[in-house]
Amino acid sequence: QSGNTGGLTWAEAGGGDLVLLSSTTPTGANTLSIDGFFTSDYDVYKIYALGMSGNGSMSNTRISYKMNVSGSAVTGYAYSTVNNSGSTLAIWADNTSASYMDAGYVHNSSGSTAQGNLELIIHRPLSTDKTTIIHQMTAWDNGTTFGRYFGASADKTARAISGITLGVGAFGSGGIEADRILVYGMKNS
Repeated sequence: QSGNTGGLTWAEAGGGDLVLLSSTTPTGANTLSIDGFFTSDYDVYKIYALGMSGNGSMSNTRISYKMNVSGSAVTGYAYSTVNNSGSTLAIWADNTSASYMDAGYVHNSSGSTAQGNLELIIHRPLSTDKTTIIHQMTAWDNGTTFGRYFGASADKTARAISGITLGVGAFGSGGIEADRILVYGMKNS
């Protein structure tokens, strides 16, 4: 292979096995639903939310997510997220019965140049197993403190999920924006 310095190419490493299922530019809203893309063709999905920020004048905008069942957000999870921002190293966790999962803080100003980027890796969402998700996020908390947030969550109920809903904080008031949301499926074979 011309130009290969001994490492694997993207296609050889499995990069060619990801299939783009959706690319959207959502309108800012109270929540953003990413739903209806899971099929039996894939066991693993990647969702990227790029250019995320709070929508409005909220401070310390925390991005959270819920799993959807038949198109509606549900509760009942275990999660653990590590907050590594500025001089902070903290663990956010709920291993009992969380109503949402925390993914990290983002800047509270829409259209900011200090936006966050979120990646979710979803394992076997259609199996009647306890679906697991790995999440990681890079962001600027209020535009001043850079942070990396990473963790995992699990549904505490054995059920198929149809998607994800993104929101702010505890899914109360306040809005969320993203420049682009990409959904990929990883080929089974």
